[in-house]
Amino acid sequence: MTLTLDSDPQNYSAYATLPVEANRTRGLSLRGPDGTASSSGYGLIGDEADAWILVHNLGNADETPIIQVGGTSWGDTDGDGQTDNVVSLYDLEGNSLPALSLAAGEVKLVTARLNVPSNVELGDSVSTQMTMCVGSEDEEECSAISLSFEASGVVADVHRRSVPTSGLQWEVMAEIPSDSGQLTWSLSDSGMAIEGWVWNASGGLTIQGDSIVMSGASGSLVSGYLHLDLPANSPPAFHSFSDTSSESDSHVLRMSLEVLQIHRASILITSPTEQPHTVDVEQETLVIIRLENPGNGADTFQLSHEVVIDENITEDPGVTVSFSNQLVTLGAGSLTSIPVMVTLPETTPAGHPVEISIIMTSQGDLEVSDSDTVRLQARQDHRWVLEAMTDGIPINEGGHYTVEPGSIFSIEIVATNEGNLVDDLNLQASYNLNLIGDDDSSGWAIEGSSVEGVGVNESASLRANATIPSDSWNGSVMHVLLSAQAQGEEMGNFSFNLEVSRVPGWAVYADEANLEVDPSGSQVELTVVQMGNSDSRPYPTIWVSGENGWIVEQTEELPVLTPGETAPLILNITPPETAQHGRAVELNIRLRDGDGSGETEITLPLRVAIIRNFTMIDYGDWVVSESGGFPLVELRNHGNAPTTISLRVLSLPLGWTVTGQFEVVLGVGEVRGVPLEVIPVEDWDGSLHTIRILADDEGETNREVALDTSKQTHAWSSTPVIVGMSGDEMVIDIYGTDSSTTVIDSFSGVLDSLPDGGWALPIVSSGEGTITVGSETLFYLAHSSQPPSRFASCSISGSVEDAIAQCTIQNGTDGFHYTMMLIDDEGKMLDSSSGFVSENNSLGPINLSSEGWSPEPGVRDLTVRLIDGRGVLTSQISKSFEIRRTDWNVGINKVELEGEGDTQRIRVSWERSENVKELLSQYDADCSLTLDVGEYSMSHSVDLSALFAVAFEISRPSEAQDGDELVVTMGCSFPWDIDSDSGDNEGRVILSGGAVEPSRYPDLGTSMAAAALVIGVSVALAWIIRNNREGRQLMEMAMSAAEEKMLAKDARTDTVEEEMVVSETIVKESEIEEPVPDTKSEPEDEFEARLRRLMRD
Repeated sequence: MTLTLDSDPQNYSAYATLPVEANRTRGLSLRGPDGTASSSGYGLIGDEADAWILVHNLGNADETPIIQVGGTSWGDTDGDGQTDNVVSLYDLEGNSLPALSLAAGEVKLVTARLNVPSNVELGDSVSTQMTMCVGSEDEEECSAISLSFEASGVVADVHRRSVPTSGLQWEVMAEIPSDSGQLTWSLSDSGMAIEGWVWNASGGLTIQGDSIVMSGASGSLVSGYLHLDLPANSPPAFHSFSDTSSESDSHVLRMSLEVLQIHRASILITSPTEQPHTVDVEQETLVIIRLENPGNGADTFQLSHEVVIDENITEDPGVTVSFSNQLVTLGAGSLTSIPVMVTLPETTPAGHPVEISIIMTSQGDLEVSDSDTVRLQARQDHRWVLEAMTDGIPINEGGHYTVEPGSIFSIEIVATNEGNLVDDLNLQASYNLNLIGDDDSSGWAIEGSSVEGVGVNESASLRANATIPSDSWNGSVMHVLLSAQAQGEEMGNFSFNLEVSRVPGWAVYADEANLEVDPSGSQVELTVVQMGNSDSRPYPTIWVSGENGWIVEQTEELPVLTPGETAPLILNITPPETAQHGRAVELNIRLRDGDGSGETEITLPLRVAIIRNFTMIDYGDWVVSESGGFPLVELRNHGNAPTTISLRVLSLPLGWTVTGQFEVVLGVGEVRGVPLEVIPVEDWDGSLHTIRILADDEGETNREVALDTSKQTHAWSSTPVIVGMSGDEMVIDIYGTDSSTTVIDSFSGVLDSLPDGGWALPIVSSGEGTITVGSETLFYLAHSSQPPSRFASCSISGSVEDAIAQCTIQNGTDGFHYTMMLIDDEGKMLDSSSGFVSENNSLGPINLSSEGWSPEPGVRDLTVRLIDGRGVLTSQISKSFEIRRTDWNVGINKVELEGEGDTQRIRVSWERSENVKELLSQYDADCSLTLDVGEYSMSHSVDLSALFAVAFEISRPSEAQDGDELVVTMGCSFPWDIDSDSGDNEGRVILSGGAVEPSRYPDLGTSMAAAALVIGVSVALAWIIRNNREGRQLMEMAMSAAEEKMLAKDARTDTVEEEMVVSETIVKESEIEEPVPDTKSEPEDEFEARLRRLMRD
């Protein structure tokens, strides 16, 4: 709520918030088709009978009513004494409704269904009552409806409710009497023959004159449809149709229909016709409105009004509207006109139209309304002085001004209000065009502005902006007329002309051109567009930058082009032999007019089309030792782009295995050996096997080789295809050798063994060579190359999500072709780049992205390789990443102590997320449970992927003392050492009940015995005085009993064991035994001390 002082609303206002609570109301209404609390259902014998019900929630809150239905005599259909046929609710689509939910004010149409037993007679019926209740106790509200169900020979669909429409339909089903082949009912007798209603039939029904006829075989079940088209003006009413068949009294056709009222409203203000209508304040203005009821029934309408609030009229100024009659009743389709008197108060601002909306609202349906608006404005005297300028210079009336295409010509008008009231001024602009030649440019426009609330003798600035299309031709003229108007009255006008100047310009488009050039050359067609606004011929200059050797030839001279016209520019382009795919160059095109004006230069990317081709060549048998062996098979990329080659080994003997890298990434011209080895079964006798290697690249190229196996004591444990620079040494590995073995190269003689294993093979020249080990010879293939002409350095930075590989190529005197590749540890190429660095230039950094890389958990590697145009490796570096998954969680729920003393156990309850079982099992995660208390700690391996998350039970550590805090931690090793919630990985408990404190009296028996001994000794001493013999006997008995008690006490020992009990689904741990602690004697009490002194005496 806001309170505002009218005289100073900006500075004086108060705000308050008042809570408002709506009380809950409850109520239900159950009605049948005729609007009463009863409904009947008719069904064929052995079929279902449906009674139509309307359920209305009269309350203001959602309700789920409790439904109670009484039983019927048809409840026991099989005669077993049990009720198997009850009344059930269904929606109109036939879906069962076990419960009914109603929103506030909601109406639902349902049917109550009961099966008609097969043992009843036609005409038999039962009845019951259905009750629905909402709320409880004092707030309970109930409603009931009477239901009756009858066995009938004919049934039709349940009750229909509809507004006037076409296509209403009822399905009629009947059992044809055994003594007749048809059933006949009368349209007029049933009440269906209503003027304007159109009935039709289909299926087993026909309409013959006034009769509805159903035909079929005697005793058969026949169905058909009755169709009804209602006139649009059918009045709302309930119609019940019923007629007995002329062939059978048991075949009564019953149907019902409720025609619903359509509430509609239509209002139109017929006077005044011109708006806004200027009126004098404080005087009544006549407004004529026409009211119409387009609905299908009589309705009453209430008339009201409201002032439309906008930026000018921010609140109702006090407009008075008088109706001759605020409630008007109209029949269906009728209309009437009534006068309305409107008065504007004297506070209404002049020049600001006041919009008054006249509203017509149906009282039958308050949501149905219509409105129309009348615009009135107070009368005012308008006088203005105007001065028009452009760039500070007064406009010449009828003058000519030069403008460029795509520009905006601005005119400023300074207006001074010399009228009698605050006034508004609107600058309206109009124009006409005189276009030259074929100028079809569009987008010519001029927009004026307006000012509001200019006080008397105050000035304001208005602006008009004329927009010249960018494609307008030189010489086209725009004739402009500006008119300054105050509420429809012209205060002055200005006219001038705008002529388009000459602007040259050109463009080249490659929308449909293929800029991937075949290595042997291609013809590229570009499109030249005349972007200027005058006829001229383009003169092109064309060259390629970024790589030497490209040849570009223009096939023909370009013609003279009009503005907007296009012409093809056909170029024959031939790349150099060294061009590689992915290495983009720039096609530069410079266009200008013959006088050199309008020069335009554009650059288009150009590259060689991709060619994929590789070879796989084998050199001899596949030499295999007992430990395995690599084949002498060479892969070479003959294409012009990096490629990924997938390898498969076929025809592998039973029991043999293949290891190595099944995907190989090759740069342009690069050579590598097949990085696969086979490992034979242990009992291989050297028999011949033929093994096939199949290689596929990313295109459709595939290669296959077949190699025969050859068993030797020594075989290659690294690829025998050796690639390196001349003068370098490469490491080779051979199965069956060690540091004491003599290995002889056919070129370099005896090779040196390396401390880390393997042998140093000098790269002397390219070609085949042999390695001799003892009496056996191994063949290899060497590829020797000269060092690269450039030095390059590469690096990998960033995290897994944004890892970036960078290479920098240093300066050199020769041109340098390069291919850079980013490869993961599975041999997949993530990104690549090729290019050329011209002489005496450097390049870098060149960036490659790992976007899309989704490695599995663990330590994963990325490798960046830079090779030159010969396929020789120039730089290579790898980086390892620790990959974790955190979309899972295990946690400790509770740590409890069970039992006491030596048998006390620690129970750890835990839980896990849904995906843990499959995830940790898939990756064989190493998980453990750790117990820490003081300086003591122990850890146990646990299986967190077991079928059920059963609690762990652990024997209490013997080192732990009562009062110590025991910390239990659950976790897994890398890469599963971090889950989604680290806060639940630890549980704590304060230890208690581990040791039972010894009592000063070992037990109740000892205390009673001690008491008895005291009494006995006292009695004995008394008797000693009287009877020495009896005294000695009592003393011996007391001493004997005391000695037995002491011996039993001293003989007590204590042994402590510790063990861990795990669920059957968890890995069992070995039991941990604790040393037996020393037993300390308990202190003597006063009684025991006296007893010992007595025995010593």
